[in-house]
Amino acid sequence: MHFGATYTSESLVFFVITLALGILYGYIILKTDSLLGAILFHAGTDNAIIIGIFSTL
Repeated sequence: MHFGATYTSESLVFFVITLALGILYGYIILKTDSLLGAILFHAGTDNAIIIGIFSTL
C-alpha cells in the first residue's frame, strides 16, 4: 500500500518520525506478545493523517 506514495520533501523529519513509530510499534508487540496492539496504533496513526488530509480539501 505504501509503494509509490509521496510523503514529504522533508526526508530527515519523515525518517525520524517513521523510526520512532517503528520502535514504538515494536515495543508494543514485545510487551503484548501480539501484533494486534501495533496494528491498532498504526490504524490510529493513519486515521489522524487521513483526517488531516481531508480537512484541507
